[in-house]
Parts: sequence; C-alpha cells; structure tokens
Amino acid sequence: MENSVVELFLALGIILVVAQIGGAAARAIGQPRVFGKLLAGIILGPSLLDFFHWSVFSDPEQLDTVIMYLAELGVLFLMFTVGLEVQLKELLAVKKVAIWGGVLGAVLPVAIAIPITAAFDHSLEMSIFVGVVLAATSVSISAQTLLELGVL
Repeated sequence: MENSVVELFLALGIILVVAQIGGAAARAIGQPRVFGKLLAGIILGPSLLDFFHWSVFSDPEQLDTVIMYLAELGVLFLMFTVGLEVQLKELLAVKKVAIWGGVLGAVLPVAIAIPITAAFDHSLEMSIFVGVVLAATSVSISAQTLLELGVL
C-alpha cells in the first residue's frame, strides 16, 4: 500500500509539471493556459503513465477511485480559484450575460449528453450523470478561460 501511495504522488508530480509546461506552451502561442493543461492531461493520461508499470495503475477499481477523487479535487480547486478572482460588482454589471452563460453552461451539456449516451444504450441515470459532470467541468473551464482572456 505504501508503495502505491508513493507511486501516486510521483504520478501527481509528473502530472503537475507536465500541466505547467503545457499551460506555459499554450500561453506562448496565445491560447489560454487551461487549453494546454487539458492537452497535457489527454497526452499524459493513465495510458502513458502506465508506461512505468506502477501498481497504482494496474488495479482498475483502484484507478477508477483515484481518478474520481482527483477529478473532484481538480474541479473544486478550479472553481475555488475562479471564485477568488471574480468580483461581485463586475458580475452584477454583466448580470444578463452571466445568467445566460450560467444557465446554458449547466443545461446545455445535460441536454446534449442524454441523447448521445442513450444512443450507446446507457440508462437515463447514467446519461444525466454524464451531463452533470460535463456541465460542472465546462462551466469552470469556461470561467477560467474567460478570466485569462480578460473578458470576465
């Protein structure tokens, strides 16, 4: 167990370093840092990290649990960071745009996910879950992107 914890922390270190490099590279070409970090995550992913054959990636149930907890922490930290940078006075000044952005950012991913996941024979509960996950991450990523571009 201790060995897998050390491997997990090493993997997290690698992920953080590669994400920072990806964010800096994206910023260098005029894109938001979150774009580079997302690409780094896609490239790195569990498949590439499994190159080291660490035990933390060999048990699918353990990997699912680790990814779930890390994803929840990632969304929490991203939303917290965005919340720290948003000024209430500025948000009230653009209240119509903020309301429409929030409503569409939450409803649209759910509305799109339901028919797509149903096409792959998933239950309604699974479809709603996928939509809610997409909504939670899309709103926070959109907010981070808008903050970096100076639009929000």
